[in-house]
Amino acid sequence: MGKLIGSIGLAVWLACGAGCVAVEQSAVVSLEMSPCEQGFDGVVADCGQLQVYENRSTKTGRIIPINFIRVRAKSGAPSTDAVIELTGGPGAAATVSAAGLINALNFLAMRDYILVDQRGTGGSNPLDCIKYDFEANPETFQDMFVFGMMDAGRIRSCMEELNKRADLTQYTTSIIADDVNDLRAALGYETLTLKGGSYGTTLALEILRRHESNVRAALLLGALPTTMKQTETIARDMEDMLLVLFDDCESNAACSAAYPNFRQDFHDVLAQVRAAPLTLTIPHPITGEPTPVEVRYEKLIIAIRYALYSTQLSAGLPLAIDDAKTGDYARLTQFLPQLIVALGNGVHEGMWASVRCAEEFPFLDEERTRRLSEDTVLGTERLDSGQAICAFWPRGEAAADFHVPVISDVPALVVSGEVDASTPPIAGAEAAKHLSNGRLIVVPKRSHWGLSGEACTDGFIDAFIESASVTDLDVGCLDDFKRPPFTMSDE
Repeated sequence: MGKLIGSIGLAVWLACGAGCVAVEQSAVVSLEMSPCEQGFDGVVADCGQLQVYENRSTKTGRIIPINFIRVRAKSGAPSTDAVIELTGGPGAAATVSAAGLINALNFLAMRDYILVDQRGTGGSNPLDCIKYDFEANPETFQDMFVFGMMDAGRIRSCMEELNKRADLTQYTTSIIADDVNDLRAALGYETLTLKGGSYGTTLALEILRRHESNVRAALLLGALPTTMKQTETIARDMEDMLLVLFDDCESNAACSAAYPNFRQDFHDVLAQVRAAPLTLTIPHPITGEPTPVEVRYEKLIIAIRYALYSTQLSAGLPLAIDDAKTGDYARLTQFLPQLIVALGNGVHEGMWASVRCAEEFPFLDEERTRRLSEDTVLGTERLDSGQAICAFWPRGEAAADFHVPVISDVPALVVSGEVDASTPPIAGAEAAKHLSNGRLIVVPKRSHWGLSGEACTDGFIDAFIESASVTDLDVGCLDDFKRPPFTMSDE
């Protein structure tokens, strides 16, 4: 295993296959890397940790790891640049999904690929609060339906534990951006191609702002620029996409014939659950025993909101509502346990709080947020829960220019989903208008989880990564995109 010791205030020279790069005034303490014990089919991968000071300003005190996997280009040719994966949340780790991400990539033929766990996630001093282990603690299966993912009481207890091993003010987007640049230099790359999704696009833009000369190109999937505060519009964005779903069903012959009252039935079902929580019996995931659980309105809305993240999933909502109006909630709640587990185990709540409580909630226009949330199914749940947490969470400092638009001439491809309820096209347009070499592509009839993974979208994404140019991208195939067929009751 190779190891590098950094010297504070001096340039750190690092040996690498493509040459040597100096890291000026970095927060690096050491780099440790060796072949991954876990194998990945058809590729050579190194697993490593970049040890950095938690407090990058003082470069003293606690040292934390930045965990990463570096996958070598299949060509074996030395690279002067690499593609780096910047995951969303905030709070999601990249390396936990390494196998799936690696197998889905085409650009690995010529370029190295880095998956990095942002500080506070995965193997990078994780700020985790909730883990569901039903085998060790079977009773938590019922508990997870009672507590929200961002339950203030649980988060406060978690904060008290995290304070013992982390300075929670040192986990913000600008600090993470500097970690990524240190990792780039430590691995010997002149530049990076940034590949961000959702919150990962916010991080990508901040890297672009702070380290533009070290960025070759930026791919922003579901862009969320630093100038926009997602909580202000989140309820209205969801409402707008629900209205599109209602309209699409009503204009579709099969859907309108099967579910002629979908719009009204939807609101009637939600009104019933708001008035009285559901009591359902669901098989326990470990014991298999029928287990009574309570499903509250807030939990059901979360499930519906995430169904809107995918037009494949939302195609099943009319049928699920049709069942629910007669008292059968099986379809409407079938994914809820998996969703709660995925959010609880996949998002590091402490990192989410450190980012949002420093960069978003102190700057919200509360009056605007509440006004936009009126008469929406989501309401002010996200605002209220976030404010409750940020009232006690240690607040870091957002960079002075954090909410200023990121202006750059680095090639940037911004991809938005036409019916994205989380990062709608208006957010992509806001990011793109400040990028002189940028281009916004809106993918028709696709949402947050449909911006890549199809031959058409992967084709122009791969072409952009190869060329680092937004010109001459073949997007004609998007003209054939349609909403997936609505699910019929006999299917």
